[in-house]
Amino acid sequence: FPSHDNITGMSTFLSLSSNSLLLVISSLLLTAACLKISISLTIVAITSIFLFYLPLRLTNKTINLFGQKYQKHYDEIYKNIVISIKNITYLSILNKVESEFEKGNKHIQLYAQNASAYYFLYGIKSAFPFFVGIVTITSIVLISKKFDLINPSNLLAFSYLFIRICQNLGEINASLSDMRRLSTEVRRGQAWLTEPIEK
Repeated sequence: FPSHDNITGMSTFLSLSSNSLLLVISSLLLTAACLKISISLTIVAITSIFLFYLPLRLTNKTINLFGQKYQKHYDEIYKNIVISIKNITYLSILNKVESEFEKGNKHIQLYAQNASAYYFLYGIKSAFPFFVGIVTITSIVLISKKFDLINPSNLLAFSYLFIRICQNLGEINASLSDMRRLSTEVRRGQAWLTEPIEK
């Protein structure tokens, strides 16, 4: 039977999946609205985001590695606590309480290190599309003002829509990182669901 963490992980994964799908649909509609205002500005703005974002994709492997490690140590901490509580008398007789405590403490330290690294990189990656969007829209506003490429009212509407697209991309980015981290819990849950029922 799956643990509470497996069930919670599967539930969170499904919630993130549905939320990401809604954000993708919302982003496509916002992009269509931007294209209606100005096709050329939209192409320039969207292209700039993806060009800046490509180098950041190289951090995906590192983020996933830290995520898997911290999830692994979390599982080890949970298992260590459960085993220690269930077998406290037996461990006391064998004089192994101290060694189990040290083992658990080691996993806590490794968990803290990997979790800190994961969330640091996760935060940078999640905020990056929004940061690039601000830089891009500022450049577009300055260029448009100088060369009178688009009227101010349309530029204001375009800026708002584009910032919303960037916010959506940041949230999608964060959700994908969480979904990768939770993939182990989902696989465990799937394995349990596909197990044949014993008669």
